[in-house]
Amino acid sequence: MAFWIVLDKASREPFTVKSNIARKAAWHIAVCASRGLITTEVDYEMFSNQWMITEEGLDFKDGLDERIEQLM
Repeated sequence: MAFWIVLDKASREPFTVKSNIARKAAWHIAVCASRGLITTEVDYEMFSNQWMITEEGLDFKDGLDERIEQLM
């Protein structure tokens, strides 16, 4: 669920790299970023200070949403 929370937050309201959620979920954010699910890159070699969800991240989150729905 922690990965879903990170992806959901990044899709609804990108959060800064120094925010409370970034500190509390640092490991989960690192995993999501290393898998290309979230990024700070806004354009080729242009970066911001906010974590944002990627297209791949949206697809992954949609899959998680479907699985969660099945469990309910």
